Amino acid sequence: MGPRVRGDDKDRAPHSRDAFAPELRSGRRLFEAEQCTECHALQEGKSEGGPTLHRYGSAPWLRGLLHDPASSLYYDGLNKMPIFGQKLSAAEIDDLVVFLSTLSKPQLTLTP
Repeated sequence: MGPRVRGDDKDRAPHSRDAFAPELRSGRRLFEAEQCTECHALQEGKSEGGPTLHRYGSAPWLRGLLHDPASSLYYDGLNKMPIFGQKLSAAEIDDLVVFLSTLSKPQLTLTP
């Protein structure tokens, strides 16, 4: 078996991830650093102006949205989200996707 390459399991089911995995912790830090909570709630049924991110899209869908939310595949620029594909590395976007994917798993507790 060859060496593991970062991201080769990026579409793996979120429940199979360790709550303290580096990419999960990095994703949470990025979520906070990029001030995503200014517009997005993490809890089901909450709203901060933008949609709640609880159970919001598959990993590939989230990755594409974060890369370019103004794409015709998503919201055609009808939102105020930054184009993270111009701001973050692919690995950072993957880390954000890992974090967002855990939001459908209420038993997973993340500490800063």
